[in-house]
Amino acid sequence: MAIVVRWKRFYPLIRFLGALGIAAVLFHFPMQFLSGVLYDARVRISPTPAPTSNVVTIAIDTKTLSALQGEPAVNDQTTMIEKLKAENPQAVVYISDPVKWVGSLKEKVQFVKEVSGISNFFFTTEQISPMSQQSHLKLASPFDSLSLASAPVTRDNITFAGDKVTRRILLSFEGQLLLQPILANLQNHIINPKAYRGSFESDGSVFSYIHYRPTGTYESTSFIDVRDGNFPKGFFSNKTVLIGVDTQFDSDDYVLTPYSRSPLAMSRLEVQANIIDTLIKNNGISRAPSWLDFLLTLAVAYLTVLIVWSARPLIGILMLLAQALGFTFIVWLLFAVAGFWVDAIHPLIAIFVSYYLFIPYRLIVENKKSWEYIQRNKLLTQVEELKTNFLSMMSHDLKTPIARIQGMAELALREPRPLSNNQKEALTTILRSSDELGHFIGSILDLSRIESKEVKLQKSSRDINTVLKEVIKKYEFNARAKNIKIKADLDPLFSVKVDVDLIRQVFSNLVENALKYSPENSTVVISSREENTNICVSVTDAGPGIPQDEVDNIFLKFYRSKAAKASPIKGSGLGLYLAKYFIELHEGKIIVDSKPTKGSTFTVQLPLG
Repeated sequence: MAIVVRWKRFYPLIRFLGALGIAAVLFHFPMQFLSGVLYDARVRISPTPAPTSNVVTIAIDTKTLSALQGEPAVNDQTTMIEKLKAENPQAVVYISDPVKWVGSLKEKVQFVKEVSGISNFFFTTEQISPMSQQSHLKLASPFDSLSLASAPVTRDNITFAGDKVTRRILLSFEGQLLLQPILANLQNHIINPKAYRGSFESDGSVFSYIHYRPTGTYESTSFIDVRDGNFPKGFFSNKTVLIGVDTQFDSDDYVLTPYSRSPLAMSRLEVQANIIDTLIKNNGISRAPSWLDFLLTLAVAYLTVLIVWSARPLIGILMLLAQALGFTFIVWLLFAVAGFWVDAIHPLIAIFVSYYLFIPYRLIVENKKSWEYIQRNKLLTQVEELKTNFLSMMSHDLKTPIARIQGMAELALREPRPLSNNQKEALTTILRSSDELGHFIGSILDLSRIESKEVKLQKSSRDINTVLKEVIKKYEFNARAKNIKIKADLDPLFSVKVDVDLIRQVFSNLVENALKYSPENSTVVISSREENTNICVSVTDAGPGIPQDEVDNIFLKFYRSKAAKASPIKGSGLGLYLAKYFIELHEGKIIVDSKPTKGSTFTVQLPLG
């Protein structure tokens, strides 16, 4: 036992080490794919950030293809640039390859001449080249004089979630800024890529996370409308203009996003708009550091172990469910309100792992307790049976000698030879004591019958007043001995079906108690009446009364009040217990109304039916 107590002192440490082990093992498995899935879910159900008005898009769409009977030629591009140039845009970025354009060399040269007047004009490429190989990033002649900049749309492949969804922005590679932060710098003047919110380093590059808007947030102007001048004047003024393809034909022009994994989820044109807008507003998603994720996982695992260890199974499951839902809501709220990404997958898995690792131990403990309870209950049942059998046997064996003692004492009192006063007093005491002992033995036998469930009602129709008169007559001698007057106030009653012997015993117990506890020269009132559907019998004494804090206990088995124990009056503590039990067998009830120093009234209610 002492060893068990000593071990209990180490339970908190054991629980903590268990949670620490679970957190450490889980962090050996990055679970990037599941983290990406939960990240996408948060993006979809979070409020959409408002876009800036600094980025607009021009799309070569189905309307353009229909109007031109195909892709725009070089002349169409030149005409569109002329209209766009007149708007004085801040920057113009082509997200397409001019080499594929249809047109003569003269027309291409004319296009190059037209765009040379735009200060920030770029073609983009997905290629990323080290500083030593920057000379390779050039367009074919005659476009080789135009700027070709790296503006890749990254996909989460092996290193990250591995699902080819675009979530990250590549800000710099080997210290070289890429096109998107260069364009954002025109608005926010941020030069250092690490100054962007949520930026992080990986393999010599600096990344951040896109704060996405749903597909269609950036409503594109059709290429053909710009070429024909069908747009409001000043619409493109001082803005970054992105020109790309959105025909819903070629899946290479589209990427997967947190909003959708459809092959045509979002055009590269709109993804670039999302990237540049995120950088201009500097509101990229900021990811919690790994140490914070580990501490959260440890805290969740420890809380789970505490719940499994201490709570009852059903309550524990409800608490774990509330814990998982509460944690999920908190991490979503941080993401939606503050753009702060807390990894949820490790803590959520920690809940289930902790539960399934520690619940077997809890079951073992519960089964051990149940087994101990069953064994203890069996032992108590056996002891109770032995006690009942012993009491029953002893009571039966004692009744015969008690009856003999009473008979011999009565014969001695009836002897014709005169007895001295001392002899008469001694014989009377023997009779009184044997009568008390016989009454106690009868109570023990009744208790044995109750506990062995052998009490069966033998009902017959009887006038309750008749039973009361028999009881009063029985106790007249006891009343005269204390000079107590028994006043009977009995109303006429209908006969009811009762077990006469049991009801007689109930009334006998109540009247006997009233006489025992009432002082000399007092009155005991016994009344009967009909109330509604009940017959009520009341026995009122002039005794010391029962304290209010003991009233609820007087019908308990073997219970005697403190005043009764302190008095010379003897009793077994079974009379009222048996009375209540027998009355309840008749579907009735017994009520007590008592006040200290003012006596007690016991009322028996028996249903007329």
